[in-house]
Amino acid sequence: MKYIDKLDLWFEKNFLNNFLIKYKYVLIFSIILGILINAIDIFTFKFGIDAEEYAIQNSPETYFNQQRYGSYLLYYLFPFLRYHIVSQILGIIALVFAVLLSTIKLNISNLNRFLFVILTITYSSLCFLQYFYFQSAYNFISMLLVVIAFIAAHKKSILAYIISIILLVIGISSYQSNMAVFLTILMINVILQYLSDKDYKYAVKYILKFTVILLISIILYYILILILSSGINSYHTSFISYKAENIFNTLKHITFELVRTMLSINDFSNHTANFTGTFIFIIILLVYWFNKNLKTADKLFFTALIALLVMSIFSINILLGSMISIRANIPHAFYISSSILIFSVLINNKISKYISIIVSIFVIIFHFNYIVKYNTTSILNYEDDKIFSSILLNNIYTKYPEIYESKYSLTFTGQMHNMNRHPLIISKEVIGESPYTWDYGRPYRMISFLKLMGLPSNINLGSISNDMKPFIENMPMWPDENCIQLYDNKTIIVKLR
Repeated sequence: MKYIDKLDLWFEKNFLNNFLIKYKYVLIFSIILGILINAIDIFTFKFGIDAEEYAIQNSPETYFNQQRYGSYLLYYLFPFLRYHIVSQILGIIALVFAVLLSTIKLNISNLNRFLFVILTITYSSLCFLQYFYFQSAYNFISMLLVVIAFIAAHKKSILAYIISIILLVIGISSYQSNMAVFLTILMINVILQYLSDKDYKYAVKYILKFTVILLISIILYYILILILSSGINSYHTSFISYKAENIFNTLKHITFELVRTMLSINDFSNHTANFTGTFIFIIILLVYWFNKNLKTADKLFFTALIALLVMSIFSINILLGSMISIRANIPHAFYISSSILIFSVLINNKISKYISIIVSIFVIIFHFNYIVKYNTTSILNYEDDKIFSSILLNNIYTKYPEIYESKYSLTFTGQMHNMNRHPLIISKEVIGESPYTWDYGRPYRMISFLKLMGLPSNINLGSISNDMKPFIENMPMWPDENCIQLYDNKTIIVKLR
């Protein structure tokens, strides 16, 4: 009997109890490691990117406007999951459960299961997503729903398929990268099952069945977009490169970048140990091809499965023709963990077990190093932003104390560039970005952050008209004391760098 035919366990009343007992040590140690490796970020207060906006708005409208309807729903179910510490700890717990459950039907040892989980959850790119702590818990919960959808779809009943599709729509509409997570765990399960039974037909049927379920879910999500928003958000379409240039040039470019990603030599991966995963995948294929007991057709089919796994991990990048933001590359976290898992199962001896443990330790240490650096960056920059905000507020109040009664509006021009960066700061993409620099100096972010630092909440953000521009050009820049000036007795303008 195939392992997926045992899905009835999922519908037993005591399944959860049995699951927690059987995998308690994997869960406990994985959660502890996940919290420890992110301890600086979790237990040292700071504001991640977008936090100032979410805090001021204190509503889920942003999720809806970004067509993250799943997150919109989760907000109403769990509104407390948007806040610092609570969001990150419960997000890590959801992430651990999601990764562990993705292997629940596999006949592998608890050691392999544990290594797979901890390698995935400690992948350094995930800290970029956690930096958006006002939504990170929802993203990991949605990932958990996608995994549950994957498992539910094994049950051969209409009800199970409907439940699976509903959960997938929620998961994908929370964070679109979850469709690639679904494909990735599908291929991991297919490959390990194929190593067990060498059943070509079953593997193909398995892939087709789950791909159809995923496609139905994506179509339903698209219909929701058309009903609720009349079209795909421009923010999402901006990542599609195929519309901007020749399709072959785009494919050539994305292939080049993905190869560099697998070798850890571009900005999307030079903070990861992806090169280790690539090396292990090559070893896996060499071991399989040099096995004299296997037929050529079997070797070709297995190679195709490995290729499909790698393509699944990078499927969002391939689909859009771009590398997108690091934080959106969630399935990349499975690149190294899946390679070590397949390697250990394929060779299956004491040597492979020890190699897997040693390599895993070094990979985790490598990623831990970057996570600590990036989390330290966010804290140092937050403290710098607080100091700057304090000075700025003091200067505004000293020069125009009447603003405290909301007599004037406030606006900004330019952005701040910290010329005396702390020597420990190693910033990358959004990590450590300031509301005074992000989005090339967006005044709404600046005033929102100042309101959180003490600026009265009833002071409105002013707008810069064409009439103001000559006046602004003649203003000196920060830190000159006259970089703060009143225009037309209505708007206080702060000219930054």
